[in-house]
Amino acid sequence: STFLDSLLDDPLLKNDAQLRLRCLTVKGDVDMDFDTDLAERDWTEALSIAKTLGDSSWINRANGELGLISFLHGDYSAGALRVMGALSQAQKSKDLGGQIRYLTLIGDGLLQIGRYDQAIAMFDQAIAVGRGNPELGEPAMAYAGKAQALGSLGKNSEARELLESLLQTSRDKSAFGYES
Repeated sequence: STFLDSLLDDPLLKNDAQLRLRCLTVKGDVDMDFDTDLAERDWTEALSIAKTLGDSSWINRANGELGLISFLHGDYSAGALRVMGALSQAQKSKDLGGQIRYLTLIGDGLLQIGRYDQAIAMFDQAIAVGRGNPELGEPAMAYAGKAQALGSLGKNSEARELLESLLQTSRDKSAFGYES
């Protein structure tokens, strides 16, 4: 995050809106794991730049990420509305990566409130979007969420099979992060 922040001070990134937007989206992802206030700042600026550029895909992604941040900050209704809106827009624009991300996030939210069957339905949709699109990779977070929901429903053998399959796929592709 600190390194990416230093890049944002570079005159090249100050004068190239596309490059600045790309740096902010990466920084926003990094900051989301450590400091949601920083992530909010990153995604707010990214949204502003995307609007200036007229880039509807990044406008939608920034809105979705800001929705997640609202949710994490405790504003559940605003967060849910923004994430659901981002999913709807991703579906309309055929943004497959966005669809997988927001279906998975919605599934995670449902998982947290104990709506396991509904969570599984969201994870299954995310997995289905990824199926047949090898350039997207495996939606590992959707598989992991589904396994957690299955385990919560007492379907431990089904959850184990799913995780073992994902683990083997991760090993086959040398995807060490997903493997761990």
